[in-house]
Amino acid sequence: MSDHAMSTQVVDVAPLVSIPENLLTLNGIVLGVFDRDPNADKGYEGFSKVQILGNTLLPNGQVQASLHDLKVSNPEYYRQRQGQMVHVAVGTMIHAGAVLLYAVKK
Repeated sequence: MSDHAMSTQVVDVAPLVSIPENLLTLNGIVLGVFDRDPNADKGYEGFSKVQILGNTLLPNGQVQASLHDLKVSNPEYYRQRQGQMVHVAVGTMIHAGAVLLYAVKK
């Protein structure tokens, strides 16, 4: 085998590890839910967002409160839990140098 060739071995890791469906969860308190009406002139559909207040642990050990607006497909679920702790499966993406969270659709 040459120095540049690599051998590939297929290993079934399912019995060894259990990978959760979603690796990130936003935990926080529901502050509110708001709806955006559709606007055909600007070409977008209506949607609902939930505002969740969470805590971010800083490198120096302090805690910073952070507000997250997430677009959701089930706003009534969050309206019923206003003021309560929720756990939301989220994904991340980077836009203009900032990390953005989005609710994962189930």
